[in-house]
Amino acid sequence: MTPEQQSTLNEKRKLLQQQLQFKEFFSQYIAPFSEVLESLNLLKINYQVVLARCIPKEYQHLLIEQFNLGEFKKYNLSEIEITSEDEILERLFKIFPNKHALRYLPDFESIKIDFDCPKTILNNIIHSEHLTEQQVYLCYLGFGFVLQIDFQDLSDKVSDDIFNTWHGDTVIFPKNQEWLIAYSLENEWRFGRKSNQ
Repeated sequence: MTPEQQSTLNEKRKLLQQQLQFKEFFSQYIAPFSEVLESLNLLKINYQVVLARCIPKEYQHLLIEQFNLGEFKKYNLSEIEITSEDEILERLFKIFPNKHALRYLPDFESIKIDFDCPKTILNNIIHSEHLTEQQVYLCYLGFGFVLQIDFQDLSDKVSDDIFNTWHGDTVIFPKNQEWLIAYSLENEWRFGRKSNQ
């Protein structure tokens, strides 16, 4: 085998290994998110995917290819920003630090609830805390996406398909990060303001 042939073979192996690693990454962190998007579409909740976060640079071109294929094509994700950083959530976690090793629990009290309906819980938080933001960020910490969503639309139409232990820890917050609603995989809801930290 000539040096050129060896180099070509090594390059093909490297590419194949990268594709296999990407496939595993995609199936774990990206593909399950289609269930969330499908639920939002079925409920006719007004949202936009604004960011794909924590995507390794070597996977970004492969992710764009996937967004143009199969079931993800219908969500029009090929034009969203893709980054290897997690700037939005890093800022959020500095304001609202985590106090638990295995899940995200910000350091404020759990909301006492006598019901298990996300619609009622969100509407109660909106009214009791006088939240007036129209657009908020919604982020499932186990998935690599940030959504911008109509807050009142979400609270009026939300179902257990949007917030449940299968999707894991989830946060809702405005762009200025003045407050935070956190839902944990233990089915706990928490609310806090920056001024209370």
